[in-house]
Amino acid sequence: MKYIKWSFIFFVIYAALAYWYIFIYADTSIPDDLMGTMADPAMFMDQTMLKESSRYMSFRNFLYLLEIPFEFLVLFLILVLGIAKRFDHWAQQISKFSIVQAAVFTFYFSILAFIVDLPFSLCSYWINRMFGISVASFHSFMKEAWLDFWISGLMMFVLVFIVYWLMQKSVKRWWLYAWLLSIPFTLFVVFIQPVLIDPLYQTFSEIENKQLEAKILELAKTSNIPADQVYQVEMSDETKAMNAYVTGIGSNTRIVLWDTTLNGLTENEILFIMAHEMSHYIHKDIYQNIVVELILSFFSFGLCGYIIRKLEKKHMYQNGKRVWRSFAVWPLILLITSIVSFAATPITNWVSRQDERICDTYAVKITKNPQAGIQTFQQLARNSLAEVNPPNLIKWLRYDHPPLMERLEMLDKLNKKQEN
Repeated sequence: MKYIKWSFIFFVIYAALAYWYIFIYADTSIPDDLMGTMADPAMFMDQTMLKESSRYMSFRNFLYLLEIPFEFLVLFLILVLGIAKRFDHWAQQISKFSIVQAAVFTFYFSILAFIVDLPFSLCSYWINRMFGISVASFHSFMKEAWLDFWISGLMMFVLVFIVYWLMQKSVKRWWLYAWLLSIPFTLFVVFIQPVLIDPLYQTFSEIENKQLEAKILELAKTSNIPADQVYQVEMSDETKAMNAYVTGIGSNTRIVLWDTTLNGLTENEILFIMAHEMSHYIHKDIYQNIVVELILSFFSFGLCGYIIRKLEKKHMYQNGKRVWRSFAVWPLILLITSIVSFAATPITNWVSRQDERICDTYAVKITKNPQAGIQTFQQLARNSLAEVNPPNLIKWLRYDHPPLMERLEMLDKLNKKQEN
C-alpha cells in the first residue's frame, strides 16, 4: 500500500508539473532572426489560426505527457495488486491446455487495457473533433477502436504464448530465444502490413488522376522503387489531415496517397512529398527502423530476464509453482519494455529527424523545386494546426520529424540559393 500511495502522489505531482510546463512555461515563439521569413507562421497563418494552433497543440502535448506515465502506473498496479495473478488463475481454471490459458489470459488483459486506455483515446478524439482536425463519427471511432482491440489482442496472444512456452523450456535463456524469434516475426508483420493489415482500417483504390500517377511512377523509377501502381486511400470522411507514404518491403512495396492530400495540395507539392517519401525507400530507412527496434527489444528482453531472475531469488515458489514463470509476468515484461522504449525515445527521434532532413534535401534535388516544399509544409501547418516551433521537451519526446520551423528555414535557404 505504501508503494501504491507514493506512486499516485508522484503521478499527481508529475501531472501538475506537466501542466505548468505546457500551459505556462513553454516558449513556442519564433526567433527574431526568422521573423518575416518563410519559417514565420505569421506569414502563412492568420491570428485566429495561430491561436487555435497553440491551443490545439497544447492540449495534445499535455495529453501525451500524461498518457505515458499513466501507462507505467497502471502496469505497476496490475502487478502489485495481484490482478495479473488473478487473470492467470482464471485462465488455469478454464482449461489445462497452455494455449487456451494464454488466449484466456490475453483476453482478460486486453479488456482491462482497452478500458484503461479508452479515456485517453476519447480525449484525443474529442480534441481533434473540437478543433476540426477529425470529422469522423463516434461510431467510426469506436469501430476502429474495437478493430485495434482484436488485432493487437491477437498479436499479444501469440507473444504471450511464445514467451510463456520459452520460459518453461529454458529458465536462463528464454529471453534470448524470445528475442531471436522476434526477428522473423517483426519482418513478417512489416511484410504483410500493406496488403493484410492496412486494408482492415482503410479503403484502398487506384488513383483517379492517371496523369499524376504517371509522374509519381516516373519518380519511383528514378528511385528504383518496384511499384507499377499508386494507391489512393479514402480518408476525407475521417479527417482533414494529409498523408502520403511508401510502405512495405520487397514485392509488397506500396505507394500510397490519402485523398485529402490529393485534394489539398497542388501537383508540384504532391510530387515534392512523394520524392521525400521515396527517399526513405532509397536510404533503406525502413530496415534501419527495424534494426533499431530489434536492438531495443534485445535490451528489453535481456533486462526482463535479469529482473525476473532477481525476483525469483526472493520469491522462488508459491503453492509449488514458480511465481515468475506464469502468464502473470506479462505486465512486468510490458512495463520494462515500455520504459526502455520511452528512455530511448529522444535518441531514436533525433536519428529519425536527421533522416527526414536528408529526405527533404533529396526531394529538392529530384524535383528542383524547393518552393513547392515550402508551400507544402505551410499548407500542412494550416491544415493540421501544427505547432511550427514546439517546446524542447516535446520536440525530444514526440517529434520524429524536424519541427516545421526548421524544415521551412532549410528549404528557404535552398530556395534562395537556387534563385541566386
